Amino acid sequence: MFNTRSIAEGSLITAISIILFWLSYWFFPLIFFCSLPFIFLSYRHSIKINFLSLLISFILASLMMNPFSTFALFLPSGFLGIFIGYGIKAKWNIYKLLFVGFVILLFFQVLDIMISMIFFKIPFEKALGLDVYKESWQKSSELLSKYFKDKEFQEIINLQGNFVKNINLFIPTLLIISAFTQVITNYLIAERVLRRFQVDIPKLPNIESLRVSKKLLFILFLFYIISGITYSFLKTLSWIQYLGINIYLLIQSLVLLNGYIILWIFLKNYIMVKWFRWLLLIFIILNPIFGSIIFIVGLIDIFYSLREKILMKRE
Repeated sequence: MFNTRSIAEGSLITAISIILFWLSYWFFPLIFFCSLPFIFLSYRHSIKINFLSLLISFILASLMMNPFSTFALFLPSGFLGIFIGYGIKAKWNIYKLLFVGFVILLFFQVLDIMISMIFFKIPFEKALGLDVYKESWQKSSELLSKYFKDKEFQEIINLQGNFVKNINLFIPTLLIISAFTQVITNYLIAERVLRRFQVDIPKLPNIESLRVSKKLLFILFLFYIISGITYSFLKTLSWIQYLGINIYLLIQSLVLLNGYIILWIFLKNYIMVKWFRWLLLIFIILNPIFGSIIFIVGLIDIFYSLREKILMKRE
């Protein structure tokens, strides 16, 4: 049986989670925070009260909104929150927590897509919301083209347009990036909140210490070469080309991530004003012109440690 405190906190978490999901239905980025209530509940109470709260939240959210959206978006976030909270209470190390959380979320994302297509007969693009995304991007690009008519900006829009049109090819990589981002975001916020309550929670590694492994990059590059050679001989197997495209995009994403870490180290060491540092970071990330420079810097740092040179120079 459940005690009064468990029921009261479970009810509160249920209400908060439904409100968060309702808001995320209109403002999608908030879906990344839907796991948080269940992280706190899972840390404080038993698995039974957590799954009961998740079930009630799921039923009520389905009645209030689209049942399919509730199943596809809310349920994976709930399971992720319960797992992370349980892992923190069981004192798992940070790498186990993040890795297993990432696998759980990725599994549910793929499962949602399969169920949508097999049982609900929903087309692939609609199951992923790509039709809405493409339409939204088209309207945004048309609006921007009216106000920014210079040649360079039009070229950037055209490049982005080609990516959006062929976004179906990059779904596996985008799902991986999405799952990883959601796990990190939820854990980072949970860590900050729980530490204020004197909870002993594993801390995320310092961003300055993170570097993309040369071995990982070499293995991915090797698989990319093998997929390219295989496809050149067996062109009937189109899935090999599909695999190669996603491996290539994953390599690019990892190198870019490494480049942005170098950028952050540089800004942290040379820009002392915090708000200006964050403003510069956001400006550079959103400006495609800097993308190539960040990529080159990130690639160099993987094989030749630029960050040590930056830190040594500062000292």
